[in-house]
Formats: sequence, structure tokens, C-alpha cells
Amino acid sequence: MNTKHLPAHLLIALFEMAQADQPANMTSLADYCEVSRPVAARALSKLVNAELVRAETLRLTFPGLMKAIALRRLKNEPSEPLQEKMHDSIPTPDRLSEAA
Repeated sequence: MNTKHLPAHLLIALFEMAQADQPANMTSLADYCEVSRPVAARALSKLVNAELVRAETLRLTFPGLMKAIALRRLKNEPSEPLQEKMHDSIPTPDRLSEAA
């Protein structure tokens, strides 16, 4: 795995583990991301410093949760840029008249 994107993968891993009610630990995170524990620990340290993950619980903070949700959505739907999705969901006068 490209270690440049590892923090993003760790956020998604923490989100998916929490959804599945699975406890997160360094071994499970490293296995999920297919990297060694020291590599996962360095990436996790960046997330802790950015206040996206709580070090003592390995749980996402609220900002971390928001980022994880956005990243997971991009991961699952990579063909459509997020900005286009956001633009398409904003009502405009012409879209409102079409819906009526």
C-alpha cells in the first residue's frame, strides 16, 4: 500500500470497524491496511496529532468521523467527483420548477 494514503485508509478502517462493532487495535488496523504495525503506528500518530483520532481509545473524533465518511464515500464511488455530487444536490430555481 502507498503510505502516502495510509492515514486515509486508517480513518476508513476505524470507521468500518466501529460500524461492525469490532474493537480497533494496532494489529487489526495494520492487518486491515496490509502494512506493518510500525508503519500503521506512524500514520496513526499523524491522525492523533491532527485530532482526528483519540490515542487512548483508537476511536474517531467528530471531525475524524466526518472525514472518514467523506473518504469512504469517495472510495465507494470514485468515478464521480465529490464537487459534482455536491453541485447536483444543491437546489437551483430551474431544478425546483422541474420538480413541481
